[in-house]
Amino acid sequence: MSLEAACGKNPVSHVGKIYNFFAQQTAEKLVSEIEELKEAYVFLVSRIGSPINEPQTVLLKLRVEGDFSHVSSRAKELVREELETIPSYYEKIVSGVWPCC
Repeated sequence: MSLEAACGKNPVSHVGKIYNFFAQQTAEKLVSEIEELKEAYVFLVSRIGSPINEPQTVLLKLRVEGDFSHVSSRAKELVREELETIPSYYEKIVSGVWPCC
């Protein structure tokens, strides 16, 4: 989720635009890969001066059917893995793989 409009922002350096795509893609991946997970919401807060793959805060809101502790630990692991791929997100936006507007 981003509180900023994605259109017109620089996809190479605008953290709000990149985090918006990251949150959506990651939430979808969480739900598709973890069977007991029925809904996922991903929120990120950036920190000025920090690398884009090191947000100040990552908040996961999960609706789980089953063992929450297992789902929670798997979700955290998946988000950590996905954060490592975030520097490549701008390429997908610029190339049109993820159309912005």
